Amino acid sequence: MKQILRKIKNIFLWFRIIWDDCQYDYQYLFKILEFKLSLMEEFYSSDKVYGVNAWKIADQIHKTRLVMKRIMADNYFENVFLYHDRKWGGIEIEEKALSNDCYGINIKRKNVRTDKDAEMERKEYKVLSKREEELREQDLKYVFNNLRKYANTWWD
Repeated sequence: MKQILRKIKNIFLWFRIIWDDCQYDYQYLFKILEFKLSLMEEFYSSDKVYGVNAWKIADQIHKTRLVMKRIMADNYFENVFLYHDRKWGGIEIEEKALSNDCYGINIKRKNVRTDKDAEMERKEYKVLSKREEELREQDLKYVFNNLRKYANTWWD
């Protein structure tokens, strides 16, 4: 009877996660993983577990979840480009007609005034774009390395 009640409780716990799931978006994979890890963290942090390493497991899971949430928030661009945008100004997109049916865009920043400024801004932009990808990749590695390294030890 206990097992049946646990399974019914699981249906209610997982319902909103599964209800919102979309097969075309990797974000839902992370939502499912993060939700499962949150349940595990709650379990290992509770007084239901008497294992000596329960606090250590809860901490490993907690750190993994924090980084997973950062991946899901996907604020890498905003964080990396914060000072760049302050320095050079926000992006202004100007549409221009190239022919009757064709339009182009001109991307400007209000603090780019000279050709030298434009060149310096482009160089900084390339470096920051690479940094943005590095930070995302670093977080992905952290999460999946923790899963690979610890997942088989996260059991009671």
